[in-house]
Amino acid sequence: MIREFGSIKGKGICVIFFFLCGLFTLGTAWGYGNISVTYKYGWSENSGWVNFHPTYGGVTVHSTYLSGYAWAQNFGWIKLGSGSGPYQNTNSANWGVNLDSSTGAFSGYAWSENTGWINFKPTHGGVTMNLSTGRFDGYAWGQNIGWIHFQNASPEYYVMRDSSLTLYVNKDDSTCGGNTPCYASIQEAVDLANTESTIRIAQGTYSEVFSLDESKTLILTGGWDVTFTSQAPNTTIIKAPGAPQGSLTLQMMTIRP
Repeated sequence: MIREFGSIKGKGICVIFFFLCGLFTLGTAWGYGNISVTYKYGWSENSGWVNFHPTYGGVTVHSTYLSGYAWAQNFGWIKLGSGSGPYQNTNSANWGVNLDSSTGAFSGYAWSENTGWINFKPTHGGVTMNLSTGRFDGYAWGQNIGWIHFQNASPEYYVMRDSSLTLYVNKDDSTCGGNTPCYASIQEAVDLANTESTIRIAQGTYSEVFSLDESKTLILTGGWDVTFTSQAPNTTIIKAPGAPQGSLTLQMMTIRP
């Protein structure tokens, strides 16, 4: 029986809940990745623009690696990794671009069938991402195309991760029903979301314990079906999340003590 409806705030967490049977029940393609639709271009003097959010591809910035495809107007597709990272980069089966989640520095290799390897941490260059703004900077090196520049003042261009859109989480479906950006864990979505973002979480039991340790405000909504078009209060978090910094609002989820 529902005995009470209300809200509580504390330690940066705002929870909308029902008391029900001793539980808190809380009351929201490959194609595109999570690069900004506006700030998506790098530049190579030898090969032209490199688009990290093309119409039929897209690069995803994960917490520790990149995945997906960029498009270069003069030499075609660039693949950012051979599968799920982080990548070892020791042979032809485990290559890709990694991200240091503490510094924002990239390392490792992307691959183009037309131009070969692209090094994100060359001797005289290197690519970084500002962990607060998501903006890329620096230079990658292609063995057959030269330098790729990720940010410039005049004319202005840069590549930027954009997590201000809705993010999706489904631990059982790596495509989130065709919705992007898609993540397998709540923590990864929390880490990559910009402030004021909404994270939609699919139905199921999530055993992870996640936390917010940045000064940003996020809304997490649970109970979504596999297509993320309807909700039911079926998403379960085993232990309440923490928020040493920032603010979390949780809706339509069940928290067990």
